[in-house]
Amino acid sequence: MSSPAPDLTVATGNIDYGNRAEFSPTIKIPHPYYEWRKRLDFLADTFEQQPKKEQWLSEYAKKQRNGRPFIHSICY
Repeated sequence: MSSPAPDLTVATGNIDYGNRAEFSPTIKIPHPYYEWRKRLDFLADTFEQQPKKEQWLSEYAKKQRNGRPFIHSICY
């Protein structure tokens, strides 16, 4: 029994992915050393999901702001 092929392979870095492209479409993220937000921008642009990216970043910023006082209270 063989495993089902993935719908998509997202590749990073300089790893040789060999013949994986034969099993699924492969997207290589350029410049994997970029800050995570730039990589998120690339993926959102690739999949035409900019509104979802903006919504996610907004929620992330809100959680980050709300978490700061808690972290500060337990660390200092």
